[in-house]
Amino acid sequence: FLIWLGIVGPALGYDPITQWAFAIGVLVCDFGSMLNSFSFMSLIWHFPGRQALILSLINATYQVSSFFPLVVEYVMDNFGITLSTTIGAYIGGVCIATYICWMVVPSQEEYYAKAKETLGMPLPKPPKVLEVRKMSWRAWEVLRLHTRDHVCSGLAISVAFSMPSFYMSFAAAYGEALFGHKRDGDRLAEIYVSLNGLVGLVLAPIGGTLADIFGVK
Repeated sequence: FLIWLGIVGPALGYDPITQWAFAIGVLVCDFGSMLNSFSFMSLIWHFPGRQALILSLINATYQVSSFFPLVVEYVMDNFGITLSTTIGAYIGGVCIATYICWMVVPSQEEYYAKAKETLGMPLPKPPKVLEVRKMSWRAWEVLRLHTRDHVCSGLAISVAFSMPSFYMSFAAAYGEALFGHKRDGDRLAEIYVSLNGLVGLVLAPIGGTLADIFGVK
């Protein structure tokens, strides 16, 4: 809704008032999408023999979302509707999907009951009070046990994730500079986005399934 407000506001002449909405909306959607992906974790004990597949689907959701701008562009071009109308329709779809997820995703009680059934013993109960300071300090103590390994791992992961993200952000400009035409740059960006989505849609589930079949027993 905040992104939609950030699009509609300038069109109606309220840009000074609504200019903050788009930036905040992007941050909220990005954070919310990560939390939504973690909801897959509630299925871990419902499918104990497919845990790698479930984890791969969690990672794949971000890549599959690459198709979203392509779908928006297709709808706008073929149905002649504006971006604000398309995002408004998407909001309706999100509301419907939210209700469906609310009904079908296992509750916390179901999660713990299924874990007990699968493991033969109950999991520790979650704390009733969220102690952020205490949890942060415990996490810091864990990191200090092998400081060098954690620092190297963090740097390696940061570099590994930053390079594709950097390339993705400049794919159109890179393609235009490489091939000499803006149309070619846009085409390169579309190809990159499509391939990124296909990796999440096809290769990630296949990799998770293979890990479940041939992984450590």
